[in-house]
Parts: sequence; C-alpha cells; structure tokens
Amino acid sequence: MSFLSASLLSALVVAAFGTPAAPGQATDDWDLSADPARNLTVASVDYSTGISLSVRCMSGALTTGIRGLSAIDPSALLFDRQRNGGEVEVSLWRATPAGDGLINTSARDARSFREGGSLALAAKPQTDPPTRIQLDLPSESANLDRVLSACGLALVNPIDDAPDAVDLLVQVPRLEIPEAVTRRHDRIQIEIDCLIANGRLTACQSERQVPADPVAGAITARAANGTRVRVTDAAAAEGGRVTAVVTGARRR
Repeated sequence: MSFLSASLLSALVVAAFGTPAAPGQATDDWDLSADPARNLTVASVDYSTGISLSVRCMSGALTTGIRGLSAIDPSALLFDRQRNGGEVEVSLWRATPAGDGLINTSARDARSFREGGSLALAAKPQTDPPTRIQLDLPSESANLDRVLSACGLALVNPIDDAPDAVDLLVQVPRLEIPEAVTRRHDRIQIEIDCLIANGRLTACQSERQVPADPVAGAITARAANGTRVRVTDAAAAEGGRVTAVVTGARRR
C-alpha cells in the first residue's frame, strides 16, 4: 500500500511559451492519429517553439505529455495551474525519462483542455528564474473528445468543478485497496477522486487504474467513501475535491 506523494523541487530551469505552429497546423482542433493494432489513439498540438502537447489513450490508459522542454529533473513535480477563469489549482506532473518533457495522467486535467484558452503552469514552489509553461490550446475539441471516449471517460464530470482541497489537508487520507481487488491483480495502482462532506470523503470515483480496470476502480472508490479526513479549515474544505493514489498487491 502506498499513498499520494510529490517531491517539491527547489531548482528547475525551463520557460516554455507557444502558439500552434503554422502553416500546415490546424489551430482550431487537435490533430488526431490512431493505431488500432496498438489500441492507441492520440490528439496532439505542435507549437512554433518546437514544443508539443499530446493526450493519448493506449490500452485504456490516458496520458498527457508536454515534449520539447529542457532541464527537467526526473522526479515528481507540483505546478500551480491557472485556469481560464483565473482560479489556481495544484497539478501533478512527472518528468519524462529523457528529461525533455512532463507527463500527467489526470483525466480531469485532460478533460479541462476542452475549454480552450491556455494551459498555464508555474512550478511550486516558484524558482529563480521563474519556471513557467504557457501554451495556447485549440478552440475546438472534437479530436480530443475522441481520445477521451476511447479510454471510456466521460466528456463532462461534475466533480471537476469542485474546488481543489489538497492544500487544506493535514495529511493525505490513508486508503486501502479491498481484497476483492487485489485478488484480481498481482499489483495495481488506483487513483481516486472524492469530495469532502462533514469531514469525510464522499462521492468517490476512480477514472484511472494501472493496469486499467474500471471495475477494480469502482470497488476501491466505494470503499473510500466515509473515510475521515484531517483538514486545517473544515468550513473551507467542505465540498472540496481530494485526489489520492493507492497501490495494492496480491497476498502470497
């Protein structure tokens, strides 16, 4: 069993800004490519700076990648993400093995790209010089929608609109994977999104499992409902969204 964790970096040197490349690049929607033999569907945008943004579904697993960056430390990264409405929330990414980009596996983050506008990220804590990534997003999302659908994900999820309560947590809730799930897999990692109500987790759901197993995700999410959470401000946390990752292994 393991719990959501992220290491904050005190130094990171990268600044990325970009608009979709032209000519030859459709700026109103994502480019779409598919490889049925590999069970792979990808929506992508290439930028004039050499950076690329892609969302792919492969064998039921969703991954967002930003490539063409530099000097990315190969460890977990927390970023403040500013949404189009001005609100700021925490977004968790990790460096690619080659150190030239970032990877995100959140269905909620990928779904938010449907809004268009821009993807604006700033390292948390901020560095000197500032570490920022800002990419203009396509105004249309038909091809992105195809990738989300290929992974069996809803295009709209009400829990997406709940405010992020991660900064109000005293500690990440200790969740376990039920035995009914560990019997199905030698090892599985499940990401769970929940709301906070009266100091407990509620309305929990799972949109990501590694390996992909929506049934196992649903079982684990149901078991998480009712878990007590410790927060710094109960009133501010009410109705907030919490994301946790738990790993389980079959007992020998």
